[in-house]
Amino acid sequence: MESIFGIKSRISLLLLFPIILGVYYIPDLIIMILGISVVMTVVHIGYQLKWALRRYKKPTFKTLTAYPMISIHIPTHNEPAEVVIRTIQSCLRVDYPNYEIIVLDNNTTDEKLWKPVEQFCKKYALVKFRHYEKLSGFKAGALTKCLEITDPKAKYAFVVDADYQLYADSLNKAVGVAQGENACLVQFPQNYTSQDTIGGMNEEYNHYFKAFARGSNRSESMLSTGTLSLYSISAIQQVGGWKTFSITEDAEIGIKFHEHQLKTFYADILIGKGMLPNTLKDMRIQRERWAFGNIQCLRNLMFKKEVSIGKKIDIGIQLTAWVNFLGFSFLTLLSILMIFPFFKIQSFYSILYLVSINIGVYMIGKFFLFGFTTRFYSMVHFQTFLFHISMLDVHTFSWWDSMIGLKKPFKRTNKFLSEGGDTVFPIGLALLMTLMGICLIVKGMLIMGYVFIVFASINYMGLNLITLQFVKTTNYISQLNTVKP
Repeated sequence: MESIFGIKSRISLLLLFPIILGVYYIPDLIIMILGISVVMTVVHIGYQLKWALRRYKKPTFKTLTAYPMISIHIPTHNEPAEVVIRTIQSCLRVDYPNYEIIVLDNNTTDEKLWKPVEQFCKKYALVKFRHYEKLSGFKAGALTKCLEITDPKAKYAFVVDADYQLYADSLNKAVGVAQGENACLVQFPQNYTSQDTIGGMNEEYNHYFKAFARGSNRSESMLSTGTLSLYSISAIQQVGGWKTFSITEDAEIGIKFHEHQLKTFYADILIGKGMLPNTLKDMRIQRERWAFGNIQCLRNLMFKKEVSIGKKIDIGIQLTAWVNFLGFSFLTLLSILMIFPFFKIQSFYSILYLVSINIGVYMIGKFFLFGFTTRFYSMVHFQTFLFHISMLDVHTFSWWDSMIGLKKPFKRTNKFLSEGGDTVFPIGLALLMTLMGICLIVKGMLIMGYVFIVFASINYMGLNLITLQFVKTTNYISQLNTVKP
């Protein structure tokens, strides 16, 4: 069932049999739960649209007369040496008089990956390199080690992912905003250099910053996103450091800042660029990690008495940017498909009606959300929407297990320029909606049948678009690799 319909959550598969029984024996209970799901989707999408329309509070920038020391932290694990070296080179070009660079490689067993980085770092007194064979805690563990190595004179830690390249004025702007806003955490937008050959993929990633991060300043509820993030070192120490229980340590430490009433701020200023995933498989792994880890953080946030209810809601909007509440609807569809040959499908009309409303509200809401973030710019708007819908199964089910406290291993996003094609084409939910639509049409329920066919077609278009994107990326990489030096 998991391989056919892409339902990767253990808890959702366990719920399938009770839902089948509920659809047949107690349909009123199923209708009630679906009604709650619809309300949750309406409220969730409504808040997202509201945030997308919030006026952005611009930062107060302080012109620097003194330059507090900054420690740039670059944690690496199994990264291509040339990618890491480019990142270090960009840091060395930064126009700021008082900083250091710490490159910390953890748990990389292949010396061909980390030795060239070590040799490069030895050339520069500004750069400290450390390699650890066995370091626990994933990225949070690496950042904890970075703090231990940091010069005691440093006031700020600036975290940069291993595939990011900083602009020359990045640290000046970061410190200027931090001091102008008196903020302990300043987050900057992530932007990308990877080959976006179709258009829309960059916008799909950036919609988080345009819709959610920009809106967070009104309630001072911004979280960290893990790179291009400036932290007050004393504030990190005050909240207990990078100790983490989730696989999204960035969001978790942001919550800790709010728990301790420390100000955070989002500055919508480009100060660097990174790499997008190179394959659909890598993108799905990354998105699964975000959804799962953020819900881990949300569960923990609910029990934080120090954070007000209003701020919990605002933080919750950010943490649920990559999830939806369609899971029960899709499990109900699957249940009906499994038993409909034995019963009149017309008897499930009320259930199917609520399922179609839930999916419809979600898709229409997302269409307008991406319209707001792209300013309804013709094809870019539609492509951005389709890219997001292509991740429908990930956003629907990948976070369910985290709700009951199940753990998931940290999986880094691959940065290697692989020429291997994707083996992933997740048509599961599109196939489910198509089969449901065909069954309804055959049984004479034409309008509802065509509605499900439309939903499935949108999902198929998104999957085809994102597959084409990564095929073009693979071809581009192949051309690069065939160019003789």
